Amino acid sequence: MSKLAIVSVSDKTGIVDFCKQLVALDYRIISTGGTKKVLDENNVATIAIDDVTGFPEMLDGRVKTLHPKIHGGLLGVRDNEDNVKKMKDHDIQNIDLIYIHLNRQLVEKTVLWILQSRILILVVLVCLEVLLKIINLLQL
Repeated sequence: MSKLAIVSVSDKTGIVDFCKQLVALDYRIISTGGTKKVLDENNVATIAIDDVTGFPEMLDGRVKTLHPKIHGGLLGVRDNEDNVKKMKDHDIQNIDLIYIHLNRQLVEKTVLWILQSRILILVVLVCLEVLLKIINLLQL
């Protein structure tokens, strides 16, 4: 069974090759706006985020992955029968990998928005090459 990845980046450098390697590792790719467009133009099959959520991107692109079908797919415990049942009941698929890259301006705007919303979010930026090595090592 194939695995599921979410890919949404502001800097598209290297993203096509990275996603082609994910596809070769049997990942299906959920993507957003501009990232999806670049991948589609380069013959990398993608699934639009709004096809997964049934909800459009909004609020200047900040709200696109904030949805139970995404968070449930990331947070569902796969060996917990109740989690598995609820995910199945609500058509939530397991998400195995998420790769995001935010540009500095977007990070600054997001930090301001986070402070205004009083939410703490940890954003980890990993270079594509290192991420692929980790995926291969862990056989994700």
